[in-house]
Amino acid sequence: MVLVEETGIMILEHLRQPKILSLGIFLFLLISQAWLSQYLAFTDEAWIEPPAVVEKWDPRVYQLLSFGNLPVAIDWLMIQSIADVVPNKVASGAHSALFYRLNLITELDPQYFDIYQIAGDLLTVYQNDGEGAKSILLKGREFLRDGLASSEEGLRTEYWSRPWKIPLLLAYTYLFHLDDMEHASEAFQEAAAYPGAPEYLIKLEHRLKHTGGLYEVGIRLLGFMIDGARLEVVREKLERKRKDLFIAQYVYELNQNFWNYLKLQPLYNASGSVSRKQMETYFKDFLRKNQTPRSDPWGGQILIDEKGKIVTTTPYQPVFGLK
Repeated sequence: MVLVEETGIMILEHLRQPKILSLGIFLFLLISQAWLSQYLAFTDEAWIEPPAVVEKWDPRVYQLLSFGNLPVAIDWLMIQSIADVVPNKVASGAHSALFYRLNLITELDPQYFDIYQIAGDLLTVYQNDGEGAKSILLKGREFLRDGLASSEEGLRTEYWSRPWKIPLLLAYTYLFHLDDMEHASEAFQEAAAYPGAPEYLIKLEHRLKHTGGLYEVGIRLLGFMIDGARLEVVREKLERKRKDLFIAQYVYELNQNFWNYLKLQPLYNASGSVSRKQMETYFKDFLRKNQTPRSDPWGGQILIDEKGKIVTTTPYQPVFGLK
């Protein structure tokens, strides 16, 4: 809590200096996210209940009540948002006062680049509100796509000089807080397409475009997280996730190979669908020709379901939305 208060003081001091504000907030949140994401995500005792009533402002009313001092009013909203931050897990389908304050700022000033970075970090790390962060970051992406080009040059070159940060934060939100690798992949690739994007994003984009690249990237990311985990409980849960993802990758690759095999079968291509018995025949022939054992590396039995998809009896959970 002391750290949050000190950050609020820092923002107060530099609120009128956008370049310093952006760097200060970004560095603070980047450093704190690594520890807080791991600790809070796996420690239920760290969560406290959200307030029962949340105040939602109408941006038109707020603008009228600012009496022509909207920039000052927005600054005050920002100060309140930072000063009131506490580790507070938001119930599914609900949002906190922090979300509504940050969202109000985006309604009043959609060009405010820093607010999207703040929302992307604070809502996910401190409140586990992935949906709230996503909705605000999507607004930032909308302005980036539709409004930035027609904005003043100074805004583009000074405040929005690193536009790739918005889709990058959106990708992190999709991946780590919404378990949605497919949308995360799209956002990563969008971030890599902007001029000045870091080299690692460009390399990541190439991996994601390959067949099965989503699984490869997911496994690599979990490996990095495991290496950096300090708490044993965190490490164990991440290792279980990686094992699940290895199993999902194995099943995915089997299905890709089976589909390639089916495309070469005249009867299958002519009919568009075949009987269950015929599909079983194809499956057995596929295993034989590819010298694939009837059990997976974890001891589970390889089967084909009623939809013609290869499955395994080894239990596993979806990771990052990948099955």
